[in-house]
Amino acid sequence: MTRIRKARLQEADELVELWKRFMEQQRGLGRADVGDMLPRMRGNARDIVKGYFSRSIRSRHGLVLVLEDYGVIQGYMLSRIQKNIPVFKEDYIGYISDLYIKEGYRGEGVSTKMWKITLDWFQSKGISDISIRVLAYNDLAYNVYRSWGFRDYLKELRIYLDHDP
Repeated sequence: MTRIRKARLQEADELVELWKRFMEQQRGLGRADVGDMLPRMRGNARDIVKGYFSRSIRSRHGLVLVLEDYGVIQGYMLSRIQKNIPVFKEDYIGYISDLYIKEGYRGEGVSTKMWKITLDWFQSKGISDISIRVLAYNDLAYNVYRSWGFRDYLKELRIYLDHDP
């Protein structure tokens, strides 16, 4: 039986493993005309990501939701409240950092359920501006986010001068 709930601190290692799958999936989406634009990872990336999950789980400014099926985590959504750029009216903005659902659980509306929980959480914290990033070639995720009401806001371009990605 599947359910969506808040992550627990002791699940940080399991979440890191899902994050690694998420990164592999992102690399696998690369098109030949775009190339693999994901930057190189540090050797201690696993520890850094585990710390990020742990801080987000503990923080009143973080929300980590998990999709659980019979005691096994099958996906997650990591969201944070961040300080905004000082010139803008809103002091804080919402940011959805990651969303990953294992393949067998996709297409069932799980991410939309997580989004609705996250949206309620942001609103309960007084957050009215929410941001999410999507890789330029991840059309499926882009269309899901558009269906949630997100609109194009910023285009980020990247060049690597000292290495191939």
